[in-house]
Amino acid sequence: MSERMSERYFEFINKLGMTKHYGSIDATRELAEACGITRGAYVLDVGCGVGATPVFLAKTIGCRVMGVDLIEGMLEQSRARAAGVEALTDFRRGDARNLPFEDNTFDVVITESLLIFFQEKEQALREFVRVCKPGGVVGLSEMIWLQPDPPANLVRLFREMLIAESVDEGTYVDMMSKAGLTEVTSISHQVSVRDEGRGRLERYGCLGTLGILLRMVKLFLTDRDAWMFVKGGLGGMSDEMFDVMGYGIFTGCKP
Repeated sequence: MSERMSERYFEFINKLGMTKHYGSIDATRELAEACGITRGAYVLDVGCGVGATPVFLAKTIGCRVMGVDLIEGMLEQSRARAAGVEALTDFRRGDARNLPFEDNTFDVVITESLLIFFQEKEQALREFVRVCKPGGVVGLSEMIWLQPDPPANLVRLFREMLIAESVDEGTYVDMMSKAGLTEVTSISHQVSVRDEGRGRLERYGCLGTLGILLRMVKLFLTDRDAWMFVKGGLGGMSDEMFDVMGYGIFTGCKP
């Protein structure tokens, strides 16, 4: 996987003012429920992007949320999005593989569509466990292969065009167990294009979605790199890919 391709992807979605993951708002709701997030809990969202999930959790549940991301532009957008829930949200620059927090800090640690973007998944999971309190929960919403041995041509396409490194459901369960989590649970979902569109509209609202679309058009007209990235990357998606790729919701408890 090309580090430069990863940088281009994150630069692109930062300019759009959005972050995305399979399952969209439905997956976020399911993840929060599976993790047992309640009012007053202290939650860490690793790879928070533009802050949609921290703000959603703070507004709907009333928990405290710390969002972490590597891109300062996304953190700036997160802080702006958090207007009205500033007392419940905070945002800080940090790397999932070396989190800037003390041991046993958070009641719940979550991430959405982050681990696919680097190979050091086990290292990141150990960090999640380290900063989670004993008795707390680590939860993931991640893109997965829906079968253990997906077609080689699709694996190659995913790596080269979508700059991501996905694994299957069983591999995530094994990695979470090896990281020290117990009572690991998982459920996989097929992707629905219709539900994806509805979920993004609900997450960002009509005006927010319109703003994203307008910024996308502007990028296509003014930024050749953005156009080539989408044409060569996201444009390489196929019906066959959606047949074998979905997303999984995973949780595990820290003893």
